[in-house]
Amino acid sequence: MTIKNKLLISFGAILVLMVFMGIIAYTRVDSIERENLEIVRKMELIHHFAERKIDHLTWLNKLSDSIYRGVAFEGQLDHTRCNLGSWYYAYLESEGFSSSSEEVQQYLLALEEPHTLMHQSAAKIVDLLSRGDDFSLQQAQKIYQEETLPNIGTLGELMHVLEELYHEEQFFLLEKVQTFANTVRRGLIATISLSFFIALAISLLLARSIVSPISVMTERAQKIAQGDLTQKIEINKKDEMGILAKAFNIMLEGIYHLLEQINSSAQGVEKLSQNLSETTDALSSSIQEVAGSTNHVAASAQQLSGNSQDMAHESREISEMAIAGEREMGETVEKMQEIQ
Repeated sequence: MTIKNKLLISFGAILVLMVFMGIIAYTRVDSIERENLEIVRKMELIHHFAERKIDHLTWLNKLSDSIYRGVAFEGQLDHTRCNLGSWYYAYLESEGFSSSSEEVQQYLLALEEPHTLMHQSAAKIVDLLSRGDDFSLQQAQKIYQEETLPNIGTLGELMHVLEELYHEEQFFLLEKVQTFANTVRRGLIATISLSFFIALAISLLLARSIVSPISVMTERAQKIAQGDLTQKIEINKKDEMGILAKAFNIMLEGIYHLLEQINSSAQGVEKLSQNLSETTDALSSSIQEVAGSTNHVAASAQQLSGNSQDMAHESREISEMAIAGEREMGETVEKMQEIQ
């Protein structure tokens, strides 16, 4: 396997691990987000019930003022149109109610009766107060004491129980969110730690795959630089280092054979030089002999040249004598002709 493939596989493994942990973290964070929304919804419900309790206490004070102080009642008599009633009947049809626990649903359903009776008692009281007589006032006060106050008390207790239940659910959700957060935190720490150890292991493996062969090649190269061409690099790997070592060995073998050829050629040149030296010595002797012969021939030539000059001089004298004799013979012939 090549170093490139090793790196790709190693970093691919780390990437897969990070993606896997990212998916887990995303799902956990998504769960945390949903739980946080649920916590916010519980807080809104708690706040809503606290406000509705205040609303009904205000409503009760107005009803009490109308009974005991003769102030006209301005509160809502229809239990479906007050703030609690408007919210209540809409909430019973919502997903929030269906997703609530069974216990919460029971207490929510239990709110309807005291809330309805409370408003109905108020309607009776307002009707009695409108008559303006003492008996009707006494009846109104009796209804207020026996029906309105107990029902509003029951309603307040139910809302208080619901607040406690929502607080418990909120606390449970907070613990759940904290658990999710701890899980994500531990998962991230584990992923980072595992990634670190994987990266460390990969680094060590790569160092062993790269640095160790390079150290071996450096050591062999130093010995080769000192003149030892018999060194071989034994790296039995199929990666780039193995290919490099094989190429290095082939190159070294080629250099070794080249040096052998150069050495053989040098020996041949040396032998040829010796033969040439011997031939040169023999040629020098021959040249000396030829030089001696040449000197002898030159001396003979000089002597021959001297003889030739003497002969030429004698020839000229003979020629002159012949010419003179011929001239005398001519004169003799002329004289003989004259005599005849």
